[in-house]
Amino acid sequence: MENDGKAVSLLKKGFSIAGTSVGTVVSALIGGSLAGMSGSVAGAAAAKACEMVVEDIAHRMLSIREQHKVGGVAALAIDGIRERLLWDSPRNDGFFERTEDDQPSPGEELFEGVLLAAKQEHERKKLEYIARFFTNLVFKPDFQPAEANHLLAIAETLTYQQFCILAVVANRERFALRSETWPERGVIPTEKLDLAHQAFYLYQRQFLVSIDPQRGQAGFVYDIAHTLPTQGHLSPTGQRIVEILGLGEIPHEELEEVANGL
Repeated sequence: MENDGKAVSLLKKGFSIAGTSVGTVVSALIGGSLAGMSGSVAGAAAAKACEMVVEDIAHRMLSIREQHKVGGVAALAIDGIRERLLWDSPRNDGFFERTEDDQPSPGEELFEGVLLAAKQEHERKKLEYIARFFTNLVFKPDFQPAEANHLLAIAETLTYQQFCILAVVANRERFALRSETWPERGVIPTEKLDLAHQAFYLYQRQFLVSIDPQRGQAGFVYDIAHTLPTQGHLSPTGQRIVEILGLGEIPHEELEEVANGL
């Protein structure tokens, strides 16, 4: 990658999103040290894939704000990979291998998908977790490309507050959650109505399920007034969303605020 190339320029524009990660990633890519961190063929393949995708995206027409978002998410994702290579090994299941006719590898396609998701994302707080999506994917061979594409598409449809709701449910023992139903006729207080709708959407999409502790059975919620946070649990798909996006890293104080509003 050339020092004055469009790719480096794109990464540098992500400083407002990624902070000091930008300088680290630019230096690593220019010096060719990203792949060397792992000392493995898989690490070299991951580094090369990231570099090729960033170079390709950098030559597309992007607005200033889109450059900030795309450059920032690219820098965060690559820096996350660089740091994790110090103690972990990347997947070596062919995720970064190109086809015989030199078509992009699944890893390249997904990194492109992550950067395009960043380009379209208007919620700034989601960007860090979109970046974590790809960083985690590089080290988790149990997430196959088809599932990863599905989960990325889901992540694009959810709000940051819904990310928080999933994270709260995933760590439900850390919070004092509401254990009683809403008052007579299920009237939800106005200040809690939006959060209730966002949680109900997660039940409708079957990312959350309700488990009655007395019956010991999982079921779906069909009435927004009957959602009980203490009975909410992640579905298998919900668990995968939380894991690949790294939602457990959302600051506790933000989760506490959401937990109190459920």
